[in-house]
Amino acid sequence: MGAQLTKQKKTDFKPRNDDDSFARVNTEPCIGCCDILEKVGIAAKQNLSGKNLEVFLTEVGVAFHRYGFRDIILYII
Repeated sequence: MGAQLTKQKKTDFKPRNDDDSFARVNTEPCIGCCDILEKVGIAAKQNLSGKNLEVFLTEVGVAFHRYGFRDIILYII
């Protein structure tokens, strides 16, 4: 996931001043991360259950949040 986030550009975080900004297409890194998270979620649900599933998905979420937050901080405008 870190490799996907390194493709993020500073302009991806810049708000646009047009009325259509809410409808803009997701960025390549966003789509890549969503694909990875979906695959991880499916695999986890097939192979884990109960507390193991909960702990694993929590760790994935915390790591993803850390990566995303780091990138937002790097690109503050």
